[in-house]
Amino acid sequence: MECLHFSLLCLKALMNNKVGIKAVLNQDGALDIIALATDSPPLGDKTLVMEMLSLMCYVDKPNGHIRVLRGSLLFFFFFWRNCFSPSLFLIQQWTTTGTQRRRMPDSGA
Repeated sequence: MECLHFSLLCLKALMNNKVGIKAVLNQDGALDIIALATDSPPLGDKTLVMEMLSLMCYVDKPNGHIRVLRGSLLFFFFFWRNCFSPSLFLIQQWTTTGTQRRRMPDSGA
């Protein structure tokens, strides 16, 4: 766990300038990996992840927001699929079809 914490701190330090932010944005899967780090138990790690993801939403408009949502979707698929099924469906529909609204399927609950 300590290794993940220091890795997140190093990544955040790299993202403190435009060159570092562009490097992270240009790296395939970087935001997915950052989003998966949300599962880290320490609250400080979760805070670092949310700060980095929110920065990506702000810096790379509108693509950063979509890419962060896709990374979050990946996190939900790996860890919380059953618990957040309705939210997961809405995020998936939004990221694949833009802002079109679709009817949510019956969850059967």
